[in-house]
Amino acid sequence: MYLKMLDKVVWVLEKIVMILLGVAIVIIAFQVFFRYVLDSPLWWSEQTARCLFVWMMMLSVPVIFHRKGAVAFDLIVEMLPVKSREIIHILVQCVIMLFSVSYCYYGIQLCIETGDRIISGIEIPQNLMYAAAPVAMFLLTLVILEQMAQEVKALLGKQREEVEK
Repeated sequence: MYLKMLDKVVWVLEKIVMILLGVAIVIIAFQVFFRYVLDSPLWWSEQTARCLFVWMMMLSVPVIFHRKGAVAFDLIVEMLPVKSREIIHILVQCVIMLFSVSYCYYGIQLCIETGDRIISGIEIPQNLMYAAAPVAMFLLTLVILEQMAQEVKALLGKQREEVEK
């Protein structure tokens, strides 16, 4: 149930990220056209594209972790026995979890602190852009919890098999 819901959330995130990238590319293309062809730059395009890229990059993090596509240096880990490898994977996920929870907490603090500031050019609250961090880290926490549950279940299942033999 939880995994199916998480799969749907990640699917929606993928679509949002694609839309954000597409809109940012169109805005940048318009900016280039208006600046160099019409010699009349758009006053709002740079800041808007920046906000879209921030949200796109932050929302990509849970998607990448859900797909298990994060870069890892596992040369030494792969030389270890299977049980040791699984324990290290769980420990790494715990570290990622601690990072994402703290990043979420400090991201919320940043949103609170910047609540009265406005982004020049597009006249929106600065904390709207900074809200990408806590939202993404909350979603990353959900993804990591699911992966940790699967790893622990696999590890305990193998231990039970060993005991039964």
